[in-house]
Amino acid sequence: MTDKKTGLVELHTYPQGTNDKLLALIGSGDGLLNLNGLPDPAAIQLPAGTKCDWRSFRMGGGNPPAPGRPGNAVTYAGGKGSWQAFPYGPNNAQWSVTFVNCK
Repeated sequence: MTDKKTGLVELHTYPQGTNDKLLALIGSGDGLLNLNGLPDPAAIQLPAGTKCDWRSFRMGGGNPPAPGRPGNAVTYAGGKGSWQAFPYGPNNAQWSVTFVNCK
């Protein structure tokens, strides 16, 4: 879903329907936000100082995409930082995706 005023998007998992989840960044003031799939981020109760943002993603390298930037690139407009991925689980077979927000 694209906000026509800001151009920012919500990211949904596939397939949409009864199992539809929104991708949200959740974390505290330490600058580390974890990417999670949530059925309804607006309905969750968060501890004080915890951020949940599912409406501040930007798709693509511009419209049209800038030369050398893929049109399907995702950036986070809610802060300045970088995406990080960390292996976890048995045999490090799964990945946790985070956004490190530089202040």
